[in-house]
Amino acid sequence: MKKTMRIAAMLAAAGMMCAAMPVQPASAQIWTLVGSEAKTAFQDMIPLDDKGMLNFSGEECEYQVYMQYVTDYYDKEVTDPETGEVKIERVYFDNCRLYVVSPRMNVLHFTLRSDKPEAEQQMLEILDQYYPEISTTYQQRVPNNYASLDPCFGVLMDGTIVAPHLYELRDKTEQAGSPERSDSIMHDLAEAGLITEFYTWGQSAYCQQYFGWMSYAADGFDKEQVERYLTDHAPNCALKENHYETDYIEWSDYQITPDESMSFAEQFALVADLYEATGIRPTLSFFFDTPQLALGQNALAFSGDVTLDCAVDVSDAVLLARFCTEDSKAVITDQGKQNADVNGSGKIDLDDVTAILRKIAKLD
Repeated sequence: MKKTMRIAAMLAAAGMMCAAMPVQPASAQIWTLVGSEAKTAFQDMIPLDDKGMLNFSGEECEYQVYMQYVTDYYDKEVTDPETGEVKIERVYFDNCRLYVVSPRMNVLHFTLRSDKPEAEQQMLEILDQYYPEISTTYQQRVPNNYASLDPCFGVLMDGTIVAPHLYELRDKTEQAGSPERSDSIMHDLAEAGLITEFYTWGQSAYCQQYFGWMSYAADGFDKEQVERYLTDHAPNCALKENHYETDYIEWSDYQITPDESMSFAEQFALVADLYEATGIRPTLSFFFDTPQLALGQNALAFSGDVTLDCAVDVSDAVLLARFCTEDSKAVITDQGKQNADVNGSGKIDLDDVTAILRKIAKLD
């Protein structure tokens, strides 16, 4: 009873002195693949400067390259010389993987609340105001002249399973990349209580994972120019020609055989410098052909915004107070709970309610 009276007094006082405090707009968030988020999938990877040599798609696009050392394995059959028994032996070896990451500068991602059955329909009604008839083209799965909207499926870079509540909106208009457009869409969706996550322009990226080493296609390859470059800049490295033949195809390529003391990063830098000096572009030998989605900073991650409506006001304190008194109807999303820990104690309680009220009243 005393706890309830305390909360009532706090909220009554807040109602007289507090005005809503707007959340920092999404445009203020800066995409950084390494270091921006403690849980980013790229924090333990090594950034590489490829000098633009991996732009093999033929299109000029922004991307970043990262390297990760991994331990791989393969299974082989081994025959016991005494018994003749065939066993499977697992062989482990050190390897490197490359990750080519392309921030998507004309794409918005957002996650609808799973506890609202009509959320998708309400979302479409809001988006129709920005992109005429997008609700119709989305439901019919036909192209739209303004934007495309698709639900996301699969696995994120951090291993999280993507639920069908995550959507991708690709803007085809001149408004793509506009902070005002992004903020307006986010606020409309948030004020309607529809979303738990929102990632603005460049806050999502596709990651392509590559294995093996880089080679040079034999067709049109200037062998003499590469050999001259190696003689002048990497005399301990050699150029090796490979020939492959199967029942269906026959081809050749070239590879730079590195000095045994060179690390993978040093080998990569050599090939990048060669490209910068000669314009000779390598290709990647092996790769995963399905890009994975990586997400950056959730724009709704803002201290005090418990309701996720893009504002910090008394409604946040009320919802949190009800939650702290174990009101079964007081539902707070996972992101809302993170935002509720205003004092950073690692738990949410009435002290956070007080902290929210002080934040609104600008007492801290």
